[in-house]
Amino acid sequence: TVDLLTGAHDTIRRMFDAFKLLGENAACDSERSAMLARICLAISIHVQVESELFFPAVRLASGDHALMDRAEAAQLVMKDLIAELMAMNPQSPHHDGKVTELSVAMARHAEQQEGDMFPKARAAGLDPVTLRALMEERQRELRAEQPTIQDRLAQEDEAGDPVGHQ
Repeated sequence: TVDLLTGAHDTIRRMFDAFKLLGENAACDSERSAMLARICLAISIHVQVESELFFPAVRLASGDHALMDRAEAAQLVMKDLIAELMAMNPQSPHHDGKVTELSVAMARHAEQQEGDMFPKARAAGLDPVTLRALMEERQRELRAEQPTIQDRLAQEDEAGDPVGHQ
């Protein structure tokens, strides 16, 4: 269970690294937009699975409500940053700053979980096999509900402007 979430953290870290490598080169704007969309989708699915399944199980098993309240607050910050980024014009001078804020928030989230929450989850005696199966199934459902990145980019091309970026 914990390794599934740690794997998601690692994947998202690598995605942010790839985004940074694209730099601010205007020739890479479509690649940057696609990468950012993938990052936001990965984080959104990750936090939803945690909110729906992992956090309630850890809260119940550990009884550490303060830890779980902090984790939920951190997720709200990331959700707000994602909403701001999706509504923001990628050419905005504040866009890359928001991406950096999201990257930092995600890094803090991962650090807090991997350093504090995951050890408590392991010690709490959760059923890792059942919980992992539920989390993997929910991830599949959430991914299936999302339009593909290619669908989104096609919509942007048809509109002549990035979706949601008037």
